Amino acid sequence: MKYGSTYTLNGREYRLLYTADAYFDINEAMGEDFMDKLVSAGRESYETALGCFIILQREGELARRYMGYDAEDIVTEGELRRTILPGDIIGIKNAVLEAIYSGLKIECTKEDGPIDAGLAEYEKKNSIREKPMTREEFLSLCTRCGVSWRDALHERVGMIFEIYLGRRGGGE
Repeated sequence: MKYGSTYTLNGREYRLLYTADAYFDINEAMGEDFMDKLVSAGRESYETALGCFIILQREGELARRYMGYDAEDIVTEGELRRTILPGDIIGIKNAVLEAIYSGLKIECTKEDGPIDAGLAEYEKKNSIREKPMTREEFLSLCTRCGVSWRDALHERVGMIFEIYLGRRGGGE
């Protein structure tokens, strides 16, 4: 498959695909604020990641079958709940986010260069980072600043840092 993500849990590779059906199923099951829940911490975030993973894996498997591959089992909630270790939660969240971004055709990787001029100037001035911020770090920062994931995808990164510094009391 061109889009989606994979995640290996206990030696089994799961293929996740964010289709239009998955979009509506996730919104119905988790609510329209599912991304806010997903990038936060705690039990609600875990439940959201688990629910999204199940839906995305089902869609990935159905797409594989449609393309003529041999059928594999669709993961069940019980199977996941009995095999997920605490150390797997972050990997599952990352796989879910990767599948969603891939399905939305949002470029997730940034290998070189600053995200925007405001961030580049801030990094140069304060030398805070040696490597680019990951998608998860950015969404976490947005959540701490009270910016929804939808707004974060359309906002300049420098603006998010300005909000963060203002709330932290570090603005000039």
